Amino acid sequence: MCCYFLAYYPAEFLSASMTLELTQATPDIKGFIKEANKLGINILPPDINISTNEFYANKDGIRLPLNMISFIGDACYETILKNKPYTSFSDFIARNPKSKVKKNAVLNLIKAGCFDTFNKNRSILLSDFYNSRNEDVEVFYWCDEVQMIYEKEVFGFTLNKHPLDGYINKDISEYKENDQINIICIVNEIKIHKDKHKKDMAFLKLENKECDFEGIVFSYAYPKLSKAIYVGAKLGLQGKKQGNTILINNAWNI
Repeated sequence: MCCYFLAYYPAEFLSASMTLELTQATPDIKGFIKEANKLGINILPPDINISTNEFYANKDGIRLPLNMISFIGDACYETILKNKPYTSFSDFIARNPKSKVKKNAVLNLIKAGCFDTFNKNRSILLSDFYNSRNEDVEVFYWCDEVQMIYEKEVFGFTLNKHPLDGYINKDISEYKENDQINIICIVNEIKIHKDKHKKDMAFLKLENKECDFEGIVFSYAYPKLSKAIYVGAKLGLQGKKQGNTILINNAWNI
């Protein structure tokens, strides 16, 4: 039955599946997003006047719920829902008390695209919000790369675009155990550790369009590779595959 719905009603099936996934203690939505992208289904940002706490499928794709956004707690969500619909971004600000919809929540609503219906340039909306608070904050010039940065920040993943679009992305599971492999990735997290000789080594959390995996840079390689490895770096890696980990011998920026 699941195969039937996925074949004939893919957006509706994935939407319902993702809503159910949100009830889990540690929901994993990223895999569903990947499946939707493979099927050519657009993932739509939340809309301040349309989105609720469930995924919503329509002819344009699957729209994300408001509670997918970081800093949107129950009290904040309920206040936003009670006061809508909104006619503009300034109307939203005027009608929601700061005690319920706090600064970080508004910033993340903007970055998530909730107000795209009023202005698709999220950087302008951020500037407007800071100005309304008499805060002099410089924001990024709006472009696709900035959109991906914002999406990663508020959702934990990007929606329909990925920083490694245009590169050959491979799943680490395609390789055999102990193979020397080459693979591309984005660095999501770095933890520096001292080995038994008190020398620096690094544990990395990595991703590309096909998979998430980990990397280890031992102390013999870390000094020569450290400048290339930083959070957000696009890397080519060479090393030995061990499970879902690469023991990294070489790394270079791409």
